[in-house]
Amino acid sequence: MRLKNLARVLAGMAIAGVLSACSPQDALAPTPSIYAGATALVENSRPSNGGDDLSLVYVTDRVPMADPATGALSYGAGRSPFMSFGTIDVDITPSTPTDAGKLKLAPPTEVGRFPEGPYTTEPTPKGVRRAPDVVAAHESAVAQLQGEIRRRLATAQRKEVVVFIHGYNNTFDDAARTMGNLCHYLGHDFVCVVLTWPAGGKGVFMGYNVDRESSEFAVADMKKAIRAVSETEGVRAVHLIAHSRGTDVLTSALQQLAIEA
Repeated sequence: MRLKNLARVLAGMAIAGVLSACSPQDALAPTPSIYAGATALVENSRPSNGGDDLSLVYVTDRVPMADPATGALSYGAGRSPFMSFGTIDVDITPSTPTDAGKLKLAPPTEVGRFPEGPYTTEPTPKGVRRAPDVVAAHESAVAQLQGEIRRRLATAQRKEVVVFIHGYNNTFDDAARTMGNLCHYLGHDFVCVVLTWPAGGKGVFMGYNVDRESSEFAVADMKKAIRAVSETEGVRAVHLIAHSRGTDVLTSALQQLAIEA
């Protein structure tokens, strides 16, 4: 694994909490106060000013499945032995004085997968090493993921990546909608990546326990994803945003990356 610039990248990463208001499915989030006319808190800040659509990059270690309603690809709450990645198109209809805005997700398009974990090893005269075919498959997956990010960097106003990690009891679509809203109100200036782990536990007590264990399961995969994003050629900065249970996933992954670096 390449770590040559990771220490500098980690030093520039920021962690923030995001609180999501309850809203109807497919509803665009209300315009944040920082953009609200004369009361704007940040001068010259702006959301996207049109109905232009978004394309998000996703990385997940949820189990792939068929959507029960449409049969299209989706991802459930099961823990997958491999990490998948791809793109999600987001159709946005901005709010008007008379109508609330809409945010609709297209089905995800899977681009590639990392090898099934844990990666296999083999003995050599110099000790144990990862199997060469697994290493090659891993490097191929990293190159594909970084290719998706580079394509978006080419047209992004700021050559920076915003990464979002969701919290407890969020579905794959919940995570994508939150990232879509964030990316929209950031003015489409950044490359937007959503990291989604197998949350989906039901119930206040047992459901949270299941999701806590799923979040711990996901740390190794989220670490691989953050490393790949941060080492993409042309990325000048990475901004990490986590919510609720996702903050533990993020801080645990960052701790392990810092130890590596």
